Amino acid sequence: MPGGFVEVGETLEDAARREMQEETGLDVHLHALLGVYSAPERDARGHTVGVVYVGTARGEPLGGDDAAVARAFDPQQLPALAFDHGQILADYLAVRDQLDRQAQVSPRRGAGLAIPC
Repeated sequence: MPGGFVEVGETLEDAARREMQEETGLDVHLHALLGVYSAPERDARGHTVGVVYVGTARGEPLGGDDAAVARAFDPQQLPALAFDHGQILADYLAVRDQLDRQAQVSPRRGAGLAIPC
């Protein structure tokens, strides 16, 4: 889960795209805000706030910047995750499952939540 800090004068969205590019070599298209994570204990280095987006990228990830290696993983076969990334991933999978269920609903009946992922 690539991440980093926002630079002065940079939007959160631009920071997310920049960090993804710097750490994985991938250009990402952001679709939606997943959530804001602000528990004071989420990062042992100090109180930080995580703003997490859902997006899509194409290509093969390559390590760069402060990520020596970048790889894609099956959510069911993950290595150990840092910080609160386990909770973030669980939140993403719950939203993805909800969208998958809604996609099975007939358009005439309505789908409710409409966040493209």
